[in-house]
Amino acid sequence: RRYPDLLVHRAIRSIVRSRKICDQVKRVPGAKVISKKIIYPYSQADIVAAGMHTSMAERRADDATRDVTAWLKCEYLQDRIGETFDGVVAGVTRFGIFVELENLFVEGLVHINSLGQDFFRFDQAQQRLVGERTGVVYCLGDKVKVVVARVDLDERKVDLEMHGAVKPGDDKKRFKDKKAKDRKEASARSLKAGAGGKGKSGVKDKSSGKNKPSKKAAAKKKGGKKAKPKSASAASKKPSATKKTSKSKAARKLK
Repeated sequence: RRYPDLLVHRAIRSIVRSRKICDQVKRVPGAKVISKKIIYPYSQADIVAAGMHTSMAERRADDATRDVTAWLKCEYLQDRIGETFDGVVAGVTRFGIFVELENLFVEGLVHINSLGQDFFRFDQAQQRLVGERTGVVYCLGDKVKVVVARVDLDERKVDLEMHGAVKPGDDKKRFKDKKAKDRKEASARSLKAGAGGKGKSGVKDKSSGKNKPSKKAAAKKKGGKKAKPKSASAASKKPSATKKTSKSKAARKLK
């Protein structure tokens, strides 16, 4: 990476220690002249080839440095999934916004689907996302609060979500949860009602699991069935005992 600087320094030294007269160069008094072949033994083709090679090597070194740095950042955030951080919008694209976490200098993507239940339009001229229904705007430099959702060490990517944003499908999930809760409550009420009906008819035997008759029912069973009261018409049909005695007395007198 430092070899291009070395070549530039050699070229400058070859001019300073040469015999060329130049107004832009101030030579040290008494400095000896050194041959160009010793200081700068390169042709034009050599310099072009060296420049291409060193540029490629420098880009490769920068990529390796960035890759290692990204891996270390992802490794650090892997244990902080679900935590909330303050961040600044560092980039805006059609598919979301890039947020740089404050004090950590870690950058992650908030996908456009995680921004909320709205259709966001990308304004390339002003580098911002505008919600058509809510009017929410995300542009460069905005301060936001995000949650670490996922970390991919292999891809060196961090996925973020807006703090408190309603994600697509949350309404359906809430509806399903409410429906399941209502069903559970209804089944509990029906079980309670069934248990109450059994308690009225009899007492459950713990040993056998069958319903025993209650005390009142047992007493009625022992006493037997009560005789039904006779109706008034039936009583009137049968002659009473007093009428029989009066008829017998009258018959005796006639004799």
